[in-house]
Amino acid sequence: MPLSKPSPSASSKLPSRVCVSIRERSVARMGKALEGIAFAELRLDSLADPGEDLGPLFDGPRRTIATCREGKLHPRERDAVLRRAMVAGARSIDVEWETPSRRRSALIAEAARRGVEVIVSSHLDHTPDAEFLRRLRDRGFAAGADIVKIACAVRKPSDNAVLLGLIEPDSRLVVIGLGRKGLPSRLLAPLLGAEFTFALPDGSRPNALGQLPYSATLGAMHALRQAMGG
Repeated sequence: MPLSKPSPSASSKLPSRVCVSIRERSVARMGKALEGIAFAELRLDSLADPGEDLGPLFDGPRRTIATCREGKLHPRERDAVLRRAMVAGARSIDVEWETPSRRRSALIAEAARRGVEVIVSSHLDHTPDAEFLRRLRDRGFAAGADIVKIACAVRKPSDNAVLLGLIEPDSRLVVIGLGRKGLPSRLLAPLLGAEFTFALPDGSRPNALGQLPYSATLGAMHALRQAMGG
């Protein structure tokens, strides 16, 4: 996909397009990591005790995404954590497309009642062809998503082009290339019109998913924007 000049709406206010993903084992440590961060994803599945009071994490003006991945918790416990996060004041919840449709629909309906934004996310261990990904994107919006997130493992550089090619004007989409080879899509997607990208808290080392710390992500995006004529 050729690089095009980013639109003002896509390239301005870059900090609002970088979401810091926070994993800690307690609410207290998660709250400490939140200090000074305006936009954060809180990985509630990382908590040693998911029954802790979540109120301190969602009290304040920052934009927050409550995420609780399946695997560690029983499905009903996982859904209960997301519901508690909504009550506590989460601005958004992340609901995996792979969640059985009845549970997924119930969470989306409750979020709609509470005025909470829904991100429907898909995580794939490879990058399928563009037509498959377009259908996946469209199904997510049809299911009630405000934002659709598609994260695919990137095995070759051209996979980044496939992901970036999904972005359309006014389409509330997040595309993430997983792995070190997926870093270009993480940095370029917000400049081309995607909703946001993810980063690690400053002080963290780059990880196997391809995430960089917040300041490094922001610096790289600024450099790319200048190179693209933005």
